[in-house]
Amino acid sequence: MKKLVLLLFVAALSSCSTVNFTACRSDKPIQEIKSIIIPIAVGNEWVYHVTFPGSKYAPQTQTVEIGEITELMYYNTGEQYYIDAYSTIINDTKSFRYYLLCDEAVTVAEIGNETNKAIISSMTIYEKFSKGRVDPNNDQLIWAGIEQIKTVAGNFECYVLQKLSPVSNNDAANNPGKIYNDRKFVSAKFYYSLGVVFVKKVFFH
Repeated sequence: MKKLVLLLFVAALSSCSTVNFTACRSDKPIQEIKSIIIPIAVGNEWVYHVTFPGSKYAPQTQTVEIGEITELMYYNTGEQYYIDAYSTIINDTKSFRYYLLCDEAVTVAEIGNETNKAIISSMTIYEKFSKGRVDPNNDQLIWAGIEQIKTVAGNFECYVLQKLSPVSNNDAANNPGKIYNDRKFVSAKFYYSLGVVFVKKVFFH
């Protein structure tokens, strides 16, 4: 089992949904795919320190463990498909987050419920980083650049994925500095290090 202590900084949570999902598939069974992107194996574990700056909430610790392989369902152009994925256990509780593997990418997917296990949102991490690349399942997720990140586990060179969210008329009037372009602002940043996992996540309110 591998364990790594990282950092998670949270101001507010947000979510996105995807109706039409394009899966990165492989001809090999998921157990035979050895990803250099994220060290996925049953029992691997990451520990995050979670803080809520400017709020009444106390710092927390979040443990993410890779669980058993599970079959998920997704829709593509109206057709129903199934694909294997690794489940995750967060703080000893099975979560709605899953990892899908293929030869050149890893997809972090979320399901809506445990009944039909249908994928409703996702984020894809590619082995070959490209600034400006847009996620195939969510045009609000864009790879922004490379940054050096310091955590309690050490220093990491990270690829930065930005989530852009629409700006409401009220936001535009009261927070003009938040506008990114085309009436969108950066609502979250995900810092990913090759061969480690997400090193840091920051959510903006």
